[in-house]
Amino acid sequence: WALYWLARYPDKAQSVEAFRTEVLRYCPPVEILPRRIAETAVTEVVRLAPSIAPLAQEEGRAQPLVCPVVHRVHHDPDTYPDPSSFCPERFADRHPGSPDTYMPFGAGGRMCLGVNLGKLIVDRAVSLLGERELTVITNKHRFAPVRRNVSIWPGFAFRGRLTAL
Repeated sequence: WALYWLARYPDKAQSVEAFRTEVLRYCPPVEILPRRIAETAVTEVVRLAPSIAPLAQEEGRAQPLVCPVVHRVHHDPDTYPDPSSFCPERFADRHPGSPDTYMPFGAGGRMCLGVNLGKLIVDRAVSLLGERELTVITNKHRFAPVRRNVSIWPGFAFRGRLTAL
């Protein structure tokens, strides 16, 4: 996804960290985060989502499963004004937010172990490729993500052409 956005908006990659943060907000690698509610947190979760109360109160049943949808959280207009536009500038002067509003690599004790390596690779690739002209060739001209299991992938053929330095 970083290559796709870099080809579309090469001028927006001046701040590599803000660019990477916006790529991960707009196209999080994981769409949903299925989790069992800890026994100690059931009361709080039932307060927030009363509809799960019957499931939480059944004897002998496993703790209820909740599935935060990362894409919806990252596209909430109350948190991210104009969420449908790709705008790295929104992170130029601010941190992405709390784990409740920004979670491209998951959250809590089951956060992706490769989070720091992933950020490093994207930052390095964007900084190196940002110095070159990158053309992404697709068979569709619009942004078209598709869900594959719990991750979001481009829904189109993706090829690129890179000029020499």
